[in-house]
Amino acid sequence: MRKHLMPGPFIIVFFVLALGLLAGFVAFTNSLHFAQGPPDGEAIVALTGGPDRIQAAVSLLADGHSRKLLISGVNPSTTTHELAHRIPNFAQWKECCIELGYDAKNTIGNAAETSRWVKARGIQHSLIVVTSYYHMPRALLELGNVLPGLKLIPYPVGPQHSHDEIWSNPQALRLVGVEYVKFIGVWLRITFFSGTSLKPDASQLRPTMSSNPNGDPISTISRPER
Repeated sequence: MRKHLMPGPFIIVFFVLALGLLAGFVAFTNSLHFAQGPPDGEAIVALTGGPDRIQAAVSLLADGHSRKLLISGVNPSTTTHELAHRIPNFAQWKECCIELGYDAKNTIGNAAETSRWVKARGIQHSLIVVTSYYHMPRALLELGNVLPGLKLIPYPVGPQHSHDEIWSNPQALRLVGVEYVKFIGVWLRITFFSGTSLKPDASQLRPTMSSNPNGDPISTISRPER
């Protein structure tokens, strides 16, 4: 007569973790921000890595929703001439109100670069964060870790899907799923290794931050986000 085998402790732990991750993914998906009316803020940061982010940030500036803009994570070879050619209103505002950050190579670098800029410019109250909807939770987590007390105002841009559409669109589901895994990694690092993102190593930041260099235009404005 066969005995009924009880599931081993490792199997139980595996299923508990799997259910926890699934529940977390549902919560993560439902918490995603989608575009609403243009917000007002003390300053703006646009994180490069997706379409429409720079254009949206410059439009917010041009429409009077803020007075300062940092574009973080610009490709080192990109020039202000190219940006002025490709981005409406950029040329009009670049001298007074727009700065280009070339140091950041990924999202943790974006946070460190933005933190330095915020402190150097005396920004104390609020910061509009412009990035893609799927990237927003991780961006806010990184920025909140290095800028505690500063109000972060999400302004998601680019192609977007509603919460319901994400579940029925395989491409969107995969995009959000990959971002969820990255978000978990950031959350674990910040929670259990507090302060890690305050001191990015050379793989996340370049040695210096340049402002408005000139040179020959190229076709790539930003790096892919990581």
